[in-house]
Amino acid sequence: MLEDLEPPSDEREPEKPSGGIMKKPLAAIADQVTGQLSSLLGLEIAQVELTREEEGLPETVIKVSMLDSGKRKYPLMLKRQENEVAYCLYKQYLEPYHLNSPQEYGYIELDGQRFLVMDYIKHLLAHWEDRNSHLKAVKWLIKKDRISQQNMEFVKSLGCLGEMPYYGVEYWLAQFEKWYKDSPGNRLAEEVWACAVANRNRINEYIDALDEGGMQTVVHGNLGLDNILFGEGEADDDLLVIDWTQPHISSVTKDLVSLYDGAPDNLKKEIVETYRRQIDFSEFDAMFVKAKVLGDIGYLSWMAWMINGGEEMDQNELNRVATSFMLGVR
Repeated sequence: MLEDLEPPSDEREPEKPSGGIMKKPLAAIADQVTGQLSSLLGLEIAQVELTREEEGLPETVIKVSMLDSGKRKYPLMLKRQENEVAYCLYKQYLEPYHLNSPQEYGYIELDGQRFLVMDYIKHLLAHWEDRNSHLKAVKWLIKKDRISQQNMEFVKSLGCLGEMPYYGVEYWLAQFEKWYKDSPGNRLAEEVWACAVANRNRINEYIDALDEGGMQTVVHGNLGLDNILFGEGEADDDLLVIDWTQPHISSVTKDLVSLYDGAPDNLKKEIVETYRRQIDFSEFDAMFVKAKVLGDIGYLSWMAWMINGGEEMDQNELNRVATSFMLGVR
């Protein structure tokens, strides 16, 4: 079990308002947490401390510092979940194939809300300019995609894949339409909305092409250094991958595009070449272009969703992604 430091921010898919148990004083739920963790983990718990105010913790997460009767420390996270997809993915795919995931223990229920119990990971802060970190991530991606290829018949039978409520043309268009209508005079919002509407058929064709052609894998959905935890002073493959965003089966180029897009410009070519030396196919270039468009529109819709909720986005980043998307579908 790894020790604790703060985790990175949550994935790009929207979080629904927490409410309920998350608004209660933590002291009011301490007994519930202690009793259920004791039963789940099979431990006699001597002490438990709960916190949610730590910087970097999303509001749907509770940090647990727990001591058993032998004074052994267990740093854990309770992450609110609407369904059991995450634990199913862990038990059926990540754990059996040793795909570098924090250990997950199952669920507890607090006032009718389900929380996944997992290790709280000690890790180094992400260094976005670090070449070695990106190449380690590519190495893991190659491992994951090879395993998926070798076990595709089994992987396709997994019931935890394919639920994607925050994905697809209709979802994306709804975010852009609201952004455009709520921002009169915002030329960028208008251009993005008009471009998405004009190219909706092409975007749907790209989705179908990526889901049906080329080499397929289990897609993480938001693979970048903010969802990769690097351990301190451990083995060469000392990374753990977290926050699988709407996992589904589709083209291997999707996760590669996510990693590529978040990398410094001077590393982008090396990332793709490193991957393609191990995994390649005849339609790779065309699939990569399509995956890039879907990556841009997904990221852009998340930013629009944030803006629609009253948050401010970095204008330079917003302009960059919007320009990339609009050029990609021309």
